[in-house]
Amino acid sequence: VFYGDCFLEAYTKENFEKNMANPEFVSFMQKCTQECDSSIKPAFFDYICEITLNDGTKYSRVVDDLPGGTAAPMTWEQVTDKFWKCVKYSAVDLGEEKYRRVIEICRNFDQEEDIHVLVKAMTP
Repeated sequence: VFYGDCFLEAYTKENFEKNMANPEFVSFMQKCTQECDSSIKPAFFDYICEITLNDGTKYSRVVDDLPGGTAAPMTWEQVTDKFWKCVKYSAVDLGEEKYRRVIEICRNFDQEEDIHVLVKAMTP
């Protein structure tokens, strides 16, 4: 909510220290609580987010178009952006050339005759 995005780097030591040094962030977090409504069944659509202010004003939104779902398939740009975010946390760094090859193979996977092409691209 504070930054408009949340991914793995949000939980790094550096970001934690930066956030804890930011009085606006700390003040915001001290005002936040969360509750889980156990009557809501887990699903990949129709997420409900409700925010209640101290004065009782409520804001809510049903999110039924999460990127990657059937209602909102991810574009190749979104897929590659997410891929580049994820590779920073790979157990083994394959290098930019191999990562670009993986993207290329996946983008044109229907033209590949053998999955081993992808396996080879993902192997150090």
